[in-house]
Amino acid sequence: MKRRSFIKTTAVAGAAATVAPAIWSEAKAQARNETLLIVNESPPNSMDIHGVGANRPAYEVSWNTHDRLITYGAKKDANGNDHYDYTKLEPELATDWNVTPTSATFKLRRDAKFHDGTPITAKDVKWSFDRAVTVGGFPTFQMAAGSPASWGSSSSPSC
Repeated sequence: MKRRSFIKTTAVAGAAATVAPAIWSEAKAQARNETLLIVNESPPNSMDIHGVGANRPAYEVSWNTHDRLITYGAKKDANGNDHYDYTKLEPELATDWNVTPTSATFKLRRDAKFHDGTPITAKDVKWSFDRAVTVGGFPTFQMAAGSPASWGSSSSPSC
């Protein structure tokens, strides 16, 4: 095929594909259930929110994909919109908790599981807290700023 013929053929095919993309393009449907689609102007820069430099979208993904021990309650404003109620704590993984000036003790839900079905244990929670206070990102600073003195110092779980 001559160069000029190739260019003409390619141009016609390209124009047809633009007019009828469903005919010329591959299927757009997701075939895997494990696919996470994020549509955002500024995507998460990490899936590790404990890491140094994790941005706000990384925290948004984490908030929507991971359970916490406890969470804030909700309240409605004058227009009926939901907002966090920072004065009310509600259970997520924990069913009960006791906080003193030097410690925090959580009782975990017995049915709490990881995504693969493995039970979540007190050792898992302790590991997460230990990592948060030592990895060097914002959680390290946050935990050191207002945490009980025992964070990261105990060798046994207190959950």
